[in-house]
This record gives sequence, C-alpha cells and structure tokens, in this order.
Amino acid sequence: MQLNDICIFRRKNMSYFNKQIHYEKIIELLCNYKKIDRSKLIEILKDEECKYILFLLLNKYNCMDNENIYTDFKIKDRDNMYEIFKLAEKKLMINKNIREMFFEAETIMKKIE
Repeated sequence: MQLNDICIFRRKNMSYFNKQIHYEKIIELLCNYKKIDRSKLIEILKDEECKYILFLLLNKYNCMDNENIYTDFKIKDRDNMYEIFKLAEKKLMINKNIREMFFEAETIMKKIE
C-alpha cells in the first residue's frame, strides 16, 4: 500500500466517523429536546416538527446514508426517507416554527462541535 492509498483510506474512514459522530449528536439533541431516552427514538417520528428537523439535520450533516437510520427509526427504504426530507424542506419554507427550531438546532450543533 502506497502513501497516497493510505491517505485516501484515512479520509474515507474519517468521513464515515464524522458522519457517525454527527448522527449521534443529532439523535442526542432531539432526545434531549423530547426528553426521551434513546430506546424510544420512534417518538421523534411521531412529532411532525421533530421528524422534519431530524431529516433536515441529517441532510445538512450528510448523514442521510447512515445505516442506523433504517434500524433506529424502522424506515423501510431510501425513497421513503427522501420523500420525508423533501416534505421537510417544504415545511421549512412555509412554517415559522419549524424554521426557528431548525436554526436553533443548527446553533446547538455548532456549539457541540
């Protein structure tokens, strides 16, 4: 293995770990907001605003391809996930509460980093 190959391998692994770290922070943030523990993650999807914030943050931090989403939230496929995200984008534009929640969550995420 050459030095260049090692650098590429490290970048790919760091990218994976960064996505995983962001995913965990997003989950922690929403669990704290909902005052639930991780075993009750499905509660996030029952709250429309939290569901939209979840998918907006997952997209912003490039976590939409994280396999944990499927197991943690029992989402069946990628198409379903992207439909929810597209709806979240629309809601972000028209719903002031969701917009405020998203920007507040974004601020908190930046502080956590």
